[in-house]
Amino acid sequence: MKWCMEEHQEDIKCKFVRDIGPAGCWIQSHRELFCGEVTGPAFLQMDSKTQLHVIKDYLEGESDEARDVFLFIFEYPEELDTFISNCLDEQGLKVHAMFCE
Repeated sequence: MKWCMEEHQEDIKCKFVRDIGPAGCWIQSHRELFCGEVTGPAFLQMDSKTQLHVIKDYLEGESDEARDVFLFIFEYPEELDTFISNCLDEQGLKVHAMFCE
């Protein structure tokens, strides 16, 4: 799975989309902190045309599921807490994350 954003994606204006890359790179470089499964956003696997479409859907609120493609999903709640503490609180990144039992 790709965890970091490609160069052409850096000009995206939505902060939560721009911050997916640095958050994914942080997870990748701190894998030792996670024993459970961590799934990166499906957004990072999409081609640029599809990415633009899902961003538009999200911003227009056309789909309740539109947010799902931007989610980091953690197996354990304490690992989600670690991610939030480091990426959101310390780095000020804005990303969507959840844990799934």
